[in-house]
Amino acid sequence: MEPHRIRLRDPWIVEPPNRHRRKFGKPTNIDTSAVIVLMFTGMSGTTRIELNGAVVGEFDEPSFEIDVTKLLQSRNELMVETDQRGEVSIEIR
Repeated sequence: MEPHRIRLRDPWIVEPPNRHRRKFGKPTNIDTSAVIVLMFTGMSGTTRIELNGAVVGEFDEPSFEIDVTKLLQSRNELMVETDQRGEVSIEIR
């Protein structure tokens, strides 16, 4: 199966100083063996990621990915704290 990518575009809620929040649903109709990855590109500075209130990592690279297969719920809230938010996508592999 080819990877399927879903970009998390607006609406993002921006909170001072550098927090960006976005709610999204868990992808449906996917194979039980599928891996779901959050992909980040174009980030600036140290980026801290929370998913549903739990810290899932801090990264110093402009591009990185996080396997969230086991962390996703039916409804989710993603928080990205960074100097400048780039593109955020969900990839189903």
